[in-house]
Amino acid sequence: MSSTTAKKGTFSVTAYRGDAKTLLAFNLSDKKSVKNLAGFTILCQPKGKDAFFIQNQLRFESAGDHAQDPKEPATSSINAPIHKFRWLHIPGSIQGTKPFLGEYVYTVTPRYFEGKSLQPLDPKLSASVPITVDGFDKKGLELGFTRGFTLNRRHSSGTSASRQKSSPMLQAWFSIQASNRNQRAGR
Repeated sequence: MSSTTAKKGTFSVTAYRGDAKTLLAFNLSDKKSVKNLAGFTILCQPKGKDAFFIQNQLRFESAGDHAQDPKEPATSSINAPIHKFRWLHIPGSIQGTKPFLGEYVYTVTPRYFEGKSLQPLDPKLSASVPITVDGFDKKGLELGFTRGFTLNRRHSSGTSASRQKSSPMLQAWFSIQASNRNQRAGR
């Protein structure tokens, strides 16, 4: 798995390349850096496209008590920092149905509370990592799993033998993938 790391003081961010997605992992190397940590703001910059903040699924109940960017939604990670030391970015999951594949730069900034209030973003704490976001293709092998399928298979009912049988839809998908691969290889 390809990865790239950037450091700024005691903070580091590593971007791991996946199948048309990126896993971002954050680390603060000393206990002092974790004190009053609110989370992480993630700015995503696809090459040649407008930059945008990753959206959080959480937001502050009383947004007025915290540093906020009024131009961004309450769930933007600039207004509601990510509360994990990792984040999986899947292009197109928020910004539309046609994801951009190519070069991205992720700029991650640790955010802190002073008392009970989120402090404004401090760019001096930010670390940026460039990475290519594209499909996985290595020596003719392509991967492609949909989240819905993996969740469905994981939570399917019945005996383990019945769960291991491929559904007609899955068999058709594998057949299409093999056909596409053969066409590209000129077979």
